[in-house]
Amino acid sequence: MNRLDDIMRDMGGEPTPGMPSAEAFWAGFRSRAGLRLRDSPPSGASTALRWAAMASPLAAAALLLLILHPMLGARAQADTVINSLEVEAAHRAVFIMNDEPTKSTILWVDWGQANPSNGDAG
Repeated sequence: MNRLDDIMRDMGGEPTPGMPSAEAFWAGFRSRAGLRLRDSPPSGASTALRWAAMASPLAAAALLLLILHPMLGARAQADTVINSLEVEAAHRAVFIMNDEPTKSTILWVDWGQANPSNGDAG
């Protein structure tokens, strides 16, 4: 029961007048389908170029992340304590705060220029 007129008959309806038979429909379909131009499948080289064009930005992003990873705030190893710090650039003060309950360390450098008239060390 794959023909429309069989389905219509089973549902109690009548086939549409002037409707072609299934064989006539498919013959007409095949003849019209042959008139339509079809694209040829892409060559292997063009497929490879498309894949490379899509993969290149992903590879560049991955490489950028690998390069920038050390600069993205790497953490110190566990049980690391900073007791002193030597800063060679001009600065006003260095504060090191170790919080034992949270096992965290805050390192703060005041980058303002040293002012000898206020007693600041340079």
